[in-house]
Amino acid sequence: MAPIIALVALLVAGIVSLNLLAVTSAGPTGPGSSGGGGGVGGGSGVPPIANRPTPDPSVIITPPPEDRPEVEGSILFGRTGDIWAASGLDLTQLSMGGTDSAPTWAPDGAAIYFLETRETRTRSPVGGTDTSHLAHYTLYHPAIVRMAADGAGREEIKDGIFRTAGGEWFSWLLSPDVSPDGETLALASDGETGTGEVAISLMPAEGGETETMGLRQAAGLGHSDPEWSPDGTRIAFTFHAEEAGQAESRIGVVTVADGDLRLLRGRGYASPSWSPDGTRLVAERSTPNGRDVVILDAEEGGELARLTDDGRSFGPTFSPNGSQVAYLHLDGPAIDLRVMTLAGRTDGSIDVLEVKAITDDGSLDAGSPPSWWGTRSTVPPATGPSGAPSAPGPSGAPSASRAP
Repeated sequence: MAPIIALVALLVAGIVSLNLLAVTSAGPTGPGSSGGGGGVGGGSGVPPIANRPTPDPSVIITPPPEDRPEVEGSILFGRTGDIWAASGLDLTQLSMGGTDSAPTWAPDGAAIYFLETRETRTRSPVGGTDTSHLAHYTLYHPAIVRMAADGAGREEIKDGIFRTAGGEWFSWLLSPDVSPDGETLALASDGETGTGEVAISLMPAEGGETETMGLRQAAGLGHSDPEWSPDGTRIAFTFHAEEAGQAESRIGVVTVADGDLRLLRGRGYASPSWSPDGTRLVAERSTPNGRDVVILDAEEGGELARLTDDGRSFGPTFSPNGSQVAYLHLDGPAIDLRVMTLAGRTDGSIDVLEVKAITDDGSLDAGSPPSWWGTRSTVPPATGPSGAPSAPGPSGAPSASRAP
């Protein structure tokens, strides 16, 4: 019951954080499910949601080439349970079958780790103890899988299913992220036997047992969305908390060497992603109006810039050189991938130069935020007003140190 209670609490926290985001699932269900749904409706040249045909898994509708961003490197995203990559102006389908979600790059760009939702029919004792009565169950369970960057050589790293005298069960394996040295996966898991809390855990990138980091939790609400810092010394993640009876997420940062945990100030923040220099985090901010993309100071958590204000933007990640942010955008039940280009000013503030959509058919998966790989930086490091290094903008000016 402990992991079930923890999972329910975690799901409640996630539902509350969605606020006005109404995401319609149309894909596989169960742990690690991508829950594919609609796409962005509205906007110039986008057909009404009600008139859209069912998405073809092998074809993506895009804006005209002149209206799309040219991606430096490669962005992974999920669509109708399959993994796709955007590079330059090209979109490439890397997996098929409708079972895959949460892709993330290996640091060298040669491999992709992701979750596969598997279906297993089993007979287990009722309640896990009454061996005189066996019942049929269908388990939708997660497995961590790896494949080459071109989609070849699919191989299992870890399956969440396990067996006991009481039958077959599974543990949660969620949001895997690879360390910069390629040796270790950070993930959210409830342990090898599914009896713990859903918490930040570590495991070898080549496979093996998960080991919880033992970080504190708020009323058993759990953790999610781990991401390694660029230097591999810290992991940022979503710390699910409760305030006055209301679920409110916070950003936690743990030092891997000693397990020291800091909760950044401010509530309602989730899904952190590091800037290339490790000084900032791009994240979601939840309010009663929905979710928006913001930049936070990675040391204290102060909000440095608010990049969107539509209440429908989430799942952000920095580009490898820090000059852009990729994120998911919602319109009704429809989700698409967008890229914004940033420019820093000499006073440390930040401007959003432009926002362009990569996809335009509204069929992306809410549970698969983008993962961006490429050259770390083609722009000389800039220095902010405090003298500390800051993530470069496209012209070499420093990124945000305060809100515009």
